[in-house]
Parts: sequence; C-alpha cells; structure tokens
Amino acid sequence: MEQQYLELIELMDKVNEMVQRLVILAQEKKRLVIQGQVKQLDSLIREEGIVISELEKWEGARFRAQKQLGPDLADCKAQYLQQQVARQCPHLKAVFQESLSRLETSLGALSSLNQHNNELLQQSLDHIALLEAAIVGDQPGTYSQKGLQAEESRTRINLLDRKV
Repeated sequence: MEQQYLELIELMDKVNEMVQRLVILAQEKKRLVIQGQVKQLDSLIREEGIVISELEKWEGARFRAQKQLGPDLADCKAQYLQQQVARQCPHLKAVFQESLSRLETSLGALSSLNQHNNELLQQSLDHIALLEAAIVGDQPGTYSQKGLQAEESRTRINLLDRKV
C-alpha cells in the first residue's frame, strides 16, 4: 500500500509541475495581451495546448493510481484521501499533505491568472468593436414586426465621412 501512495504522490507532483508550467504560460500570456503581440500570443497558445495535453496524460495516470487504492477512493474528495493516507500510512501524511497543498496553491494561481487574462481579452475585444463601430459606423440593430431591419431614426456618426 505504501508503494501505491508513493506513486500517487509522485503523480500529483507531475500534475503540479504541469499546472506550474501553465501558470508561467498564463503570466506570459498576460504580458503579450497587454503589449498586443498577437503572433507571439498565437505561438504561446499552441504551446499551452501541448502542456494541457501533457497535463491530461498525468491527471489520467493519477486518477488510475488513485482508483487502484480502492473503489471508495476512485472519485473521492482530497480531504477524504488525506484521511486514508494518515490512517494507512501515517509516515506519508506530511509528504502527501505538502504535495496536495502545492497543487491547490498552483491551481488557485492558475485560476486567478486565467480569470484576469479573460478580462483582458474581453477588454481588447470591446475596444476592437468600438474601433470598428467608429470606422464603419454602427449598424442599426432593431428589427420591425415583419422581421426587416428598421431604419435608423438618427444618423450615426462615421469618422471616415466626417468633414473638418
């Protein structure tokens, strides 16, 4: 049983390693979005896909190792798994807890960075939509009862048509 728990801890560390790589990529993504470096961002997104594939591989191996510990541990919460480690292999409790804590910290950092990056991307998309509306003019978005686009009651400003 001890060997199985050691294998599980090792696999959790591999998963954490992949999550840490994603954290580094998310930090780089944030920098690239802010600087508007689209080509580098595209390359980074491809690299991120490779890391995610690796993460899925290690997470699958971790799940299988956890399942081999017993049917009740296959899909349990981390707290229950911690209790089982403490009960069955008390000398591994601290090592398991440390590995789990690192993984939780990494996942929290990744979640926070992903949320911030999503907000940055949304701001970029909003800005692009604003620029597009300023250049080509905003199109009416109201439809009549017959399903035809309603005529705009007021003239929209188009920056390219403005005479100075």
